[in-house]
Amino acid sequence: MARKNEKPEDLLDVAQVAARLTVSPSTVYRLIHEGTLPAARFGVRHGVRVRAGDVDRFEKGRKE
Repeated sequence: MARKNEKPEDLLDVAQVAARLTVSPSTVYRLIHEGTLPAARFGVRHGVRVRAGDVDRFEKGRKE
């Protein structure tokens, strides 16, 4: 998931994604499970992360 040129701040956790999309965390998990929003799991403690660019693309698609 994380590319070499990506910074850690480019990866958002579920709460951050939910805040940006103004949805609940459970909705974010559902979007990830459906494959609508790409994400990766980073161990038990670090949870799920989503690229900020993927969230931007999702938002643009939602507005169209």
